[in-house]
Amino acid sequence: MIDVTIDGFDILKTLKKYKVLITITLLVCTLMAIAYVIWGKKIYRSQSTFRTLELENIIIPSRIQDLKNFDYITYDSKNPERVNMYSFNLLKTDGFAKKTIEKFNLKEYFEIQETDPYKAFDITLKNYRGELVSFIYDQDSELVTINVESKDAKLSLDIVNYQIELLRNYYRSEFYRHKDDLVNFLNDRVVEVEAKKEIIDKEIKEYDEENSSYELDTKIQVILDNYFQLYQDKLMNEIDLNIARLKYGALSPQAQELAIKDSLLVQQLDKFTENTDNDPGFLTFQDIPEHILTQSTLLNEQELYSDLLSYLRLIYESSKIDRERYQQVVEIIDEAYLAGLPVKPKPTMTIIITVLVSFLLTTTLVYNYDLLRRIHQK
Repeated sequence: MIDVTIDGFDILKTLKKYKVLITITLLVCTLMAIAYVIWGKKIYRSQSTFRTLELENIIIPSRIQDLKNFDYITYDSKNPERVNMYSFNLLKTDGFAKKTIEKFNLKEYFEIQETDPYKAFDITLKNYRGELVSFIYDQDSELVTINVESKDAKLSLDIVNYQIELLRNYYRSEFYRHKDDLVNFLNDRVVEVEAKKEIIDKEIKEYDEENSSYELDTKIQVILDNYFQLYQDKLMNEIDLNIARLKYGALSPQAQELAIKDSLLVQQLDKFTENTDNDPGFLTFQDIPEHILTQSTLLNEQELYSDLLSYLRLIYESSKIDRERYQQVVEIIDEAYLAGLPVKPKPTMTIIITVLVSFLLTTTLVYNYDLLRRIHQK
């Protein structure tokens, strides 16, 4: 048996002997690593973390298969985490995936040659979920993270931002559309009442002052007061009824109750124009002199529409503020950014690891070769 002594000095002596070969090998491996970093396939990551604002009047479906089977819903304040989980599940749906695939022509990105459109979409969808996009839900913080890794830094950023846009548009159209409808309805009513009041003001101004010099009989005063109180209640109730229908739907308990009240008010108002009971003690508008009825109607309507206009403006401004509160829907915690360096491969890390590994392998091989050669010589 041949004994060969191995010590640190022997190793250094061997490395010095083959330093040119080791240096050339390290240089070649380093150049190859640099070339791979420069020309090799690069993957850029962009991600964003967000939370969904608490949703008003929303019940989140308990099962993912219920996502498409709901109309009006109510928010369960005892389970706010379900809102973020709902957003997480929405992002993973085929509908969001299909819109993203079509928006960025990902079939071409994945270089899919399949001619059958259905098979091509299935392959694209599989690659989309397996390679390109991933979603993370943190149960502790109740935050959702969108992560995109692609061969193009801008594409990664654009896809992340598009997911946020899809989510915002979904909530606005499904849950907050009624807020826009309500604001538009109230705006139209404000314009309508303003125009009506201007007409009444003009008619009062133009009305012959001689016709206004009268003293109302007590019974006439009572009937007019009662009528216009009911008339005001009818106008207010009509507004509340339309608001309830826009907010909660025509079949909601709130809307149904107001609809019944509206019907009763209509019946009560009709009694002032026609004495259906033929009661001689019950006065109707037919018993009031025309000039008194005209002037009294104008004055009461002037006051009524002034109050109505104030009421409409108040709820109109309140509805606009309420709508603005829910315009963002999604609160961004960590904004997505345009990646400057690829995550795969990482240039510095790739070169350092390549140099270290190639040095270890080269020195090991060189030393073993020299050791075997010396053994054979002996």
